[in-house]
Amino acid sequence: MNSEKEPTGPNKTETLFGGIEWTLTRTDGSTERVRIRQLPVKLFPAYAEALLDEPKMVELLCDRPAGWSETIGIEDFEQIIVEGRRLNADFFGRWAARRQASIEALMPGASQRALDTAWQKTSPSSPSPAGTA
Repeated sequence: MNSEKEPTGPNKTETLFGGIEWTLTRTDGSTERVRIRQLPVKLFPAYAEALLDEPKMVELLCDRPAGWSETIGIEDFEQIIVEGRRLNADFFGRWAARRQASIEALMPGASQRALDTAWQKTSPSSPSPAGTA
C-alpha cells in the first residue's frame, strides 16, 4: 500500500459496479480474477457473523464456496479483507447501528447483557467489564 491517504469508503464507480475486480494468486501459483463485493443489505447479517471468521468473510466478500479462502495466498487473503471492509464499512456501520437501536427499543438493556455474556465466554477468569458483575 502506498503512503497516500486511502479513501475511507467506496467511490462512485465502485458503488455503481458493486465492488472491485481483483487478480489474486492462488497457493498453487495460478491466478484468479475475483470481484470483492460491496455487499447488498440482505447479506449484512451473514457479514456480521463473518466478522470474527476471516476465511468465511473472504469467501462471502468474493462470493466463493466454503474452503475457497484456503486456496489463496496470504497477501491476497489480507487485501480482500482490507478492501472488503473499505467497501462495506460505511453502509454496514449504519445498518448495524439501526439494528442495535431496534433491539434496544424492543428489549432495553439487551446490548449490555449480550456484551456481558460475550465477555464471560471469552474471559471466564477475568472480572466483568465496568464492574457489571
